[in-house]
Amino acid sequence: MHPKTKVFDALVESRKWRERVSRKIAKMTPTQELAYFNRRRGVTPSGKKTLARAT
Repeated sequence: MHPKTKVFDALVESRKWRERVSRKIAKMTPTQELAYFNRRRGVTPSGKKTLARAT
């Protein structure tokens, strides 16, 4: 019998994603950070909510 290997590790993938986002945000100005997170939440510059899109 062959040992079962894990094909996908959600914790590792989550950590990698957080590290990528942290590096990306560290390069941004405060205004760019705010715009980035507003886009992620689906808020337009006018303050209205939009449908969230996968980015």
